[in-house]
Amino acid sequence: MIELTLIKAGIKNIAGVDEAGRGPCAGPLVVACVILKDPLSPDLNDVKDSKELSPKAREDLYKVVVDNSLAYSIIEVSVSEIDSLGLHKCNIEGMRRAINALSIKPEYVLTDGYPIPGLTTPNLAVWKGDQVAISISAASILAKVYRDKIMNELSEFLGKYKNSSYKGQFGENQLESVLNQMFPSAEILNTTGIKASCDFRVNRLDLPTILFETKNYDRNVTLDEVKKFIRDIEEQKCHGIFLSQHSGITSKQNFQIDIKGSNVLVYVHNVDYCPQTIKIATDIIDSLSYKLAELEEGIDEIYIPKEIIEEMNLRITHTCKIWVRMLQYCLDIMINR
Repeated sequence: MIELTLIKAGIKNIAGVDEAGRGPCAGPLVVACVILKDPLSPDLNDVKDSKELSPKAREDLYKVVVDNSLAYSIIEVSVSEIDSLGLHKCNIEGMRRAINALSIKPEYVLTDGYPIPGLTTPNLAVWKGDQVAISISAASILAKVYRDKIMNELSEFLGKYKNSSYKGQFGENQLESVLNQMFPSAEILNTTGIKASCDFRVNRLDLPTILFETKNYDRNVTLDEVKKFIRDIEEQKCHGIFLSQHSGITSKQNFQIDIKGSNVLVYVHNVDYCPQTIKIATDIIDSLSYKLAELEEGIDEIYIPKEIIEEMNLRITHTCKIWVRMLQYCLDIMINR
């Protein structure tokens, strides 16, 4: 045991550092650092490389390690950071963060495999350290159990997400968050439990009220669901936007515009909760509703020939596609800077 040699040399507060998540293709990288009270304690006899332990044994030893530690830290390196900087750089940076997060400054640091450039504390990179240094083995258990918990919770979430009702609720919550950001001064009502009211009602000052219907399907929205949306609009006498987050809408083109009486309806495909896309649909309603209001003055009934509506749809659809491509192009430039 490397710690025995260090202890004989009069060195105390030895920190071991290890990670979990270098190999998997999903989830964060988790790095743990621990200073054991007494690395030679019999309480730690069963502590070894986490990969050699069963999940149940790791969970039992997690508490043993925590109880026998002077200080420990566990940090996460996000997926986005790994994608941006690369796994190896994130591993080194994660070890540095975990060491700095300790409440007690270590006198010596043992790392698993890789040195940490610029670390001022005396340190040693140990090849297969989780097999020959108990401090590193203890850190490997903390990191592995912590990361397994994250991935188990993610797995449970995805299992629930496959259930259509849970998936729908999740989508509605996500859209509500987007609408609150887009319309900070509007009254946004969740109407999912109210008959013939779509999913959300957005009441805006000096602007038309809009009903929002959202579907979070992997398949195209059915014609029956389109008909129900139209009935809700007619019942509430409001303008409406039908948002299909991850699919198309049966019998409707992307950004198709329908006019029912004095109400404007807009259908949008593959929105993916994009505020810019939702704003385009909202702007269409605001522009057309203003024009319709002008036409209504002094007229008992509005009739717009089908050919004109179809021409409007074609022109607006073409324009919207250009706007969306321009927005995507700008976003790509910003992301890749």
